[in-house]
Amino acid sequence: MIRTLLTIVVTVLFVGACAGTSPHDVSDDVFNQTVRDADIVLDERVAVSEAKSICLALTASGDYSKSDMIDQVEKEHHSWGPTRADRFVDLAIQSYCPTAQE
Repeated sequence: MIRTLLTIVVTVLFVGACAGTSPHDVSDDVFNQTVRDADIVLDERVAVSEAKSICLALTASGDYSKSDMIDQVEKEHHSWGPTRADRFVDLAIQSYCPTAQE
């Protein structure tokens, strides 16, 4: 039940973030460079949208943990495996919501 709810919420957040447009931010460029440096291949707009969605899920209600986000990212990008999924979530938190660190 919780896993299903988490999947629904994060999927809605990902889709919502991808559908919206936001002004270009230099911090997005820095984030995308760190993602590339970590050998994570993902469209830059998608990477930023997903990272911001992760932070929104972590900070909006407090119902989701970093490990929930790692699980979700691993499901969305199954070819990455747990190590890259963990790294992507870490980079998202460091870049967009450092206060959400556990």
